Amino acid sequence: MLSVGFAQEDITPALGRPVAGTGDERPANTVELPLHARAMTLDDGERRVALVALDVLFLNADTVAEIRETVAESTGIAPQDTLVACTHTHYAPRTTALHDHEPDHDYLDRIRSAVARTIAVALDRQRAARLNFASVSAPGWTFNRRPIYRSGQVGTQGPAHGPDFVALEGPVDDELQLLLASAVDDGRPLGGIVNFACHATVRPDGPPKVSADYPGRLTEQLAARLGGGVFLYTAGACGDLWSFDLTRRTPRFEDSTTHLHAMGDALAEAAIEALPRATPLDVPRIRSARRVVRLAQRRPTRRQLELARWYLEQAPDDVDLAALTQEAYGHAHTFYEPTVFHAAWFARETIGMWEWQRRVGTRALVEDLEVHALALGDLAIAAYPVELFAELGIATKRRSAFPHTMVATLANGWHGYAPTVTAFERGGYEPRLGQQSRLEEQAGPKLVEAAGVLLSELSRR
Repeated sequence: MLSVGFAQEDITPALGRPVAGTGDERPANTVELPLHARAMTLDDGERRVALVALDVLFLNADTVAEIRETVAESTGIAPQDTLVACTHTHYAPRTTALHDHEPDHDYLDRIRSAVARTIAVALDRQRAARLNFASVSAPGWTFNRRPIYRSGQVGTQGPAHGPDFVALEGPVDDELQLLLASAVDDGRPLGGIVNFACHATVRPDGPPKVSADYPGRLTEQLAARLGGGVFLYTAGACGDLWSFDLTRRTPRFEDSTTHLHAMGDALAEAAIEALPRATPLDVPRIRSARRVVRLAQRRPTRRQLELARWYLEQAPDDVDLAALTQEAYGHAHTFYEPTVFHAAWFARETIGMWEWQRRVGTRALVEDLEVHALALGDLAIAAYPVELFAELGIATKRRSAFPHTMVATLANGWHGYAPTVTAFERGGYEPRLGQQSRLEEQAGPKLVEAAGVLLSELSRR
């Protein structure tokens, strides 16, 4: 009989520090929605696994390895059997070195301890449980953020209307998935995992705030409406998706708080309404496997380095930013509107990448990425340590050997964006070379291929 346990711990930081995902240097002095570390543990009598969801932007692979070792020492769960996913809220403390900033090491220490404690509590609370899987389309809450214009180029987050607009680039995956665990003895909901593909960037209005964004509201509402339990959120393939409809000429909501509450509430309601049609999962044993994929890094050119240095040191105030971006990267847009902030950001990124790669001292610059797969009966969870484009997440589901597949991104590390190959031809923010997008152009397809092979192997075990 499968045993399942859940626990959560508040990891809301002390106020007065910046948040990671906005570029705003002002300290956050307000909490909109608290941050949590949440854990789900499963035990089939022979194998124990843990799934963790953290309300942070992302974690690098080395930090995940440290967390896994801490968990192994305190609980005995093998490192490869702990999956650590981040919700990707942009309104939590810095947990990696990003742009010109160091990670908040004190906060990272707190996270490591919180994860170990949360998993230990979940193990103590384990009960015989049944699993059910529900899936439903939830349109109107996630949208492609890459408009193509008549130039053939993409301007990320630009308007999807007007004479120059052609089409939004890619598909949207609006599948909302819920894995629900219920106690065998009384049928009470113990908790579960909810998955949806949309950037957690329903920006707080005004000064920076600490916020779990819509995933926080969604998980909170699931627990409230189901009468309790702990719910983990995992981010689907949302590298090119966000919560704003660029085809609209006016905002749908009057403010961000209204937006994220409406979004979280609607998704929770849709997930619960899908439960009567849920599929029971027969889990005689837990199957888990991982595969390491070695991928090359892209390199800045000498010309890009020269232009970056020129911009930071000599550029006049009236420099044509679109023309400069076109010369440096082959595309006129990063985000749709060129700004001094973004030009300086990517100039520093170019120089930083050059210096970092030069100091490695090897001919081939590569990174090892872990693709992790977990099978619970007819449900598979495919975990990627990147910000995967929706088209690639859909491809993962379609080629999966399992009837149901949940794609969890920003899991077990962060190696930046993994766009489609076509996205590199059109430009925009997501494929722009920097720390946030440094892998080879074939990274996304190679990761999907690895996941497909891994899922096929698991299906035969």
